[in-house]
Amino acid sequence: MKKRIANNFSQAAANYDKFALVQKKSIVTMAGLLPLPHNLPPGPVLEIGCGTGRLSQKLSTAFQNRSLIFTDMASGMIEQCRQNLTQALHFPRHIWLVMDGEALAARGCALIVSSLTMQWFNDPASALGDIGDILRDKGQILFSYIGADSCPQWWQVCAELQLPCTINPLPDHRHLLPLLEGKFKDIKLWSEDIDIEYATVRDFFYSLKKTGAATQLKGLRLNSSEMRKLLKGWQLKLGGGPLTMTYNIQYLRAVR
Repeated sequence: MKKRIANNFSQAAANYDKFALVQKKSIVTMAGLLPLPHNLPPGPVLEIGCGTGRLSQKLSTAFQNRSLIFTDMASGMIEQCRQNLTQALHFPRHIWLVMDGEALAARGCALIVSSLTMQWFNDPASALGDIGDILRDKGQILFSYIGADSCPQWWQVCAELQLPCTINPLPDHRHLLPLLEGKFKDIKLWSEDIDIEYATVRDFFYSLKKTGAATQLKGLRLNSSEMRKLLKGWQLKLGGGPLTMTYNIQYLRAVR
């Protein structure tokens, strides 16, 4: 499954930024949450799931005197990130690595950052514990992820039409918190709702495909008849208006 996810994101890399609207908005919040360099111990900054480099550019600016390690399990995303950063900035301490965020080969990091990647982890709670082990003492993590309260419009219309909802299972900070307390201190969890407007229901599903996010982790699929029913019924419900989709973005910051 991880290989399939990586392939889908690699194929989407060239056009990702055009369609990744929720990612673009949430990174504004993430950038404002970055710790000041003097509040961190010595060591590199590592980004999990760098994608095309939107957050990576902000990390490059904020931490100019540190080594920065940009990782993604999709090689196409790594290449796009490298191109975007080298066009805008040049710092010799940048390293790009194709790497799974749940199997990091790194040690002694001062800060580990990840934007909207953790929802693709097999086991987010276990992964966070392992990630904590590669931090220096007093090092920090800063993560955002698409939370379990996202896309209520999708859930509602599927219930009304008596169709399975094929949205992937999503992490929930209410379940993560008890598992983090033994590994981290100064844990802060909060969220924001981001509304994204799509001209039609088809545009919404098309955006999932074009960002590489259409991979169904549990193998759930609608057959062609069910998909037609969903598209038609949902569009009729909108009465010719656009579709507004609500994403609940959850943020996690903690100190080792």
